Amino acid sequence: MSSRTRTATAMAFRDQCRRPLVLVLIVLVPAYVILWSVAETKPTPRTIELAGGTWVTTTMKALHGPGMAGLMIAFLAA
Repeated sequence: MSSRTRTATAMAFRDQCRRPLVLVLIVLVPAYVILWSVAETKPTPRTIELAGGTWVTTTMKALHGPGMAGLMIAFLAA
């Protein structure tokens, strides 16, 4: 890594430390949304079919967390 890259990275981190709202919006808000949505989801058992024709019994509570995580990653990327 060149010295210019290190300097730019250090300056970027220093700038972000001066504005904690960005950190809150990028880290804490998505974590709150994911945890709250998983907590509110009912653990009702469901049987779903996977791609290979295999049937699996699971709960929406087990599936909702990874789904919301993908949604939050897409939200942050946009």
